[in-house]
Amino acid sequence: MATRTSAAGAACPACGSCSGRVHSGHERRITDAAVGGRRVVVRLRVRRFRCDAPTCSRTTFVEQVAGLTCPYGRRSARLHSVLTAVALTLAGRVGRGGARRGGCQRCGARWRARWGARWREWCGA
Repeated sequence: MATRTSAAGAACPACGSCSGRVHSGHERRITDAAVGGRRVVVRLRVRRFRCDAPTCSRTTFVEQVAGLTCPYGRRSARLHSVLTAVALTLAGRVGRGGARRGGCQRCGARWRARWGARWREWCGA
């Protein structure tokens, strides 16, 4: 699915001032939760803006779409919550297999490294 934002500008994450000066743009590929057992990848065209505030430490920043993107993220908030629920419910290899059946094909060897510490923390183990 290909999409782009339509907002006239974006707020700088460092100082909060709104900017409409576009510096450049690029495409982000964001994996979303599976629909009907099929993998969903959102190709999102985002813009990099220039911050005009003289006291701001950032010269440029990339717009974020609330509820879909986060800085440097490659998964949607919805997929992140699904994977968190699977990790908390099943954990380990069983959880990884359940995620694969749920449509997440790239849940590989890093699964335990990513979720193991959180699982132990939440369970008090």
